[in-house]
Amino acid sequence: MALKCRLRTQYDVHRDDARRLELVKAIITTKIHNQHNVLYRYGQKNSPLKQRKLLVQEQTTLDQVWGRIGFRIRDENPF
Repeated sequence: MALKCRLRTQYDVHRDDARRLELVKAIITTKIHNQHNVLYRYGQKNSPLKQRKLLVQEQTTLDQVWGRIGFRIRDENPF
């Protein structure tokens, strides 16, 4: 029963454009944050990734958000 509830919740998020946009923003922001941390650990402290992370939050459509990380990921992602 719990699996059915989780699947329903995921389906509901996919159907709601505003919730989907927020979910995608959270995923992309986290990916950028992780990339920045890896670069920072290896001495690349002046990475433009912090600015990209801020730009993601300003976007209002899925296409704009996907534009921040590239088209290849967008084509492979089910969102």
